[in-house]
Amino acid sequence: MNGKDYIVKAVAEEAQVRIWLADTTNLTREAKGRHGASGLSAAVLGKVLTAAVMMASDLKTPEGILTIKVDGNGAAGMVVATADNQGRVRGFITNPAAEGGRAETEAARTGEIVGTAGILEVYKDLGLKQPFSSRVELVNGEIDEDLIYYLKVSEQIEASVTLEVLLDRDMEIMAAGGIIAQSLPRGRPEVFQAVEKNLTRLRELKMNFYKNSGHEILEELTRGLDFEILSVLEAEFKCDCYRERLLGIIGGMSREEINYSFKDKDEIEVLCNFCNTKYYFTKGQIKAYSSSQH
Repeated sequence: MNGKDYIVKAVAEEAQVRIWLADTTNLTREAKGRHGASGLSAAVLGKVLTAAVMMASDLKTPEGILTIKVDGNGAAGMVVATADNQGRVRGFITNPAAEGGRAETEAARTGEIVGTAGILEVYKDLGLKQPFSSRVELVNGEIDEDLIYYLKVSEQIEASVTLEVLLDRDMEIMAAGGIIAQSLPRGRPEVFQAVEKNLTRLRELKMNFYKNSGHEILEELTRGLDFEILSVLEAEFKCDCYRERLLGIIGGMSREEINYSFKDKDEIEVLCNFCNTKYYFTKGQIKAYSSSQH
């Protein structure tokens, strides 16, 4: 994939198991930089971004949006990622400075700053009248194990999930990625169990996107099984905020709200939570924009 992030969608044994495999190293690094996140906070955000962009790739329409929200009442605060089926994802963590103890392994454990006294919620807006939303209590704040529980309880899907962010000694991101394997309705249990066993072997071999290609990981994941790659999709951190859109939101405020916002100042600052981009507006710019819309 020429160094770009990507999502591979595949099936094993004549579509008895569905597999998503994603390398999200670049988009996780970009999220870390945009939010000025610590290594461990970036790992939390990277895991949620990875889960969202993989799951959203299965949405049926370009207008569809999938959002994952994790709030475990820990030091990290709330973590949100939203993605579409084109491989675009954005997200934020409310306390990007949150830090924890340094694990002995390179693979970051995130439960200590996510917390466990909270929820994982998945919100799907398919462009229809009624969006779908479902939530479960967190298992341990490691995101992948929480997502396994969500899929089993809320969507009645038997799944194995691995979300991994590797950090170096300086807490910089070496690699990030994930795997979701789901048993399909007519799949034989032993086929899914074989994939689960292979996933355990992947962890034991410490195969990851820093040392191994996606194809090598997929071959090990489907060892002893036939598999077919259905599609490969580029992935990226991409926010849909832009100046005119924010002008429209501000222009929709009441005159009293606008006057209050400009109290004792010549311009206001508007911050996009998802990408941490700052926009500045004067009252004259807002007035001119509002006039142009009538």
